[in-house]
Amino acid sequence: MYWHHKGTNALAQNKTSIAVTALARAIALPGAASVCYYNLAMALGAARETERATMFLQKAIALRPDDPELLMRSVRIMNGWGRRATAIECLRAFTRSGRRRHDVELLLSELLADS
Repeated sequence: MYWHHKGTNALAQNKTSIAVTALARAIALPGAASVCYYNLAMALGAARETERATMFLQKAIALRPDDPELLMRSVRIMNGWGRRATAIECLRAFTRSGRRRHDVELLLSELLADS
């Protein structure tokens, strides 16, 4: 967790390059938690590397597929970065898996309507 804490502290201080490096080390460790991938995505997003950041948000979601709050937060971020198609696919994957949540379905409808 050392690298994760170092990375999140650097991100909080707007030291994006240090944050990306530390958080990349955090995810390289065996059993890295979903939050490590999420925070690396935030650091990459701050560095305007939204394509790579989106990939790490998808990994965070994949590690916690039953966490609709993480899904919703991540999808809103992806959409804000202009990654609407990926955001829609993440929401569709959730509903295809048989899970149902009104807020997820509502956000999916909104994104599809705006497409």
